[in-house]
Amino acid sequence: MMIGRALDLAVTKVFSPTSPRCIGAVTWPRCYSTDLKAAFELAIEMEARGYWLRLISPFQAGEPWWAGFTPLGTSGWNGRPDYEASGPTPMVAICRAVLLTIRGKEEPEATE
Repeated sequence: MMIGRALDLAVTKVFSPTSPRCIGAVTWPRCYSTDLKAAFELAIEMEARGYWLRLISPFQAGEPWWAGFTPLGTSGWNGRPDYEASGPTPMVAICRAVLLTIRGKEEPEATE
């Protein structure tokens, strides 16, 4: 599973390929996987695209966070989002769920 800068770059490429920040000659993606505000900005953009976020915190310490998106009005909320992913933090879970939703796959490819 992707995490850290690799995940940030994947989200930037798939989600908003024209919005990385430029610093000198180097382009840096936003820190979606480590910045809670940036991760929730992804959720807000997904809502604008017609998807609702469901975020579930761990029941016990050491368990993963779960995030998922369901298209508004096109599929029913049967208790599970259409696209869901887990991660050690809410930010990572949201980023992975965004990738799954946008790509329409079951799991993002693992690249470290």
